[in-house]
Amino acid sequence: MFRLAITRMQAATATAGLVLAVTALMAAQAQAPATLTPDDHAEIQQLYARYAHGLDTAADNGELFMRVFTTDAVLNDIDGKTYKGHQQLAGLARNGSSGKGPANASHFIYNVLIEPAPQGAVGKSYVVVAQLATPGTPATVVTGGQYHDVLVRTPEGWRISRRIFVRANNYPTTPAR
Repeated sequence: MFRLAITRMQAATATAGLVLAVTALMAAQAQAPATLTPDDHAEIQQLYARYAHGLDTAADNGELFMRVFTTDAVLNDIDGKTYKGHQQLAGLARNGSSGKGPANASHFIYNVLIEPAPQGAVGKSYVVVAQLATPGTPATVVTGGQYHDVLVRTPEGWRISRRIFVRANNYPTTPAR
C-alpha cells in the first residue's frame, strides 16, 4: 500500500513537471522571433522606398507617406520632433509641399537590415538627407544617421509602428533647411 502511494505521488510530480515544461516551451515559442520570408523582405524594402518617395514628393496629398505607418505609429524625425498617428504623419509629408514633387529627392535610405522580432520585425537603415543643388547653390548633406524601426504585419501588409532617427555623430545638430 505504501509503495502505491509513492508511485502515485511520483506520477503526479512527473505529470506536473511535464505540464510545466510544455507550458514553458509554448511560452518560449510564442516569444521566439518569427521567420521572415523573401516576400516579407521585399515588402519591407518597398515600405522603405514608399517612405522616402512619400515624404519627398507629398504624393497623394501625404497619403503615400501616411500609409507606410500603422494608424497609431510614432515617428521621431531628424529635427527631434515626434509625430503620432496618421493625420500628423500625412501633415508632415504635406509640410512645405510647394517645393515637393516627382523631381524632389532628399531622403536617401540604404543598407537596410531587417531581422525577425517577437512583434514582427525590426529594421535599421542608414539615411542621408540632402539639399539638392539649385542654380547657383551646390548640393549639400543636411544630416545623416540611422532609422531604427519596429515593423508589424497588418492585414494591409507590413507597416512601421515606430521609427526613431538616430543622428550620426559627425553631422550638424540643426539641419539647414
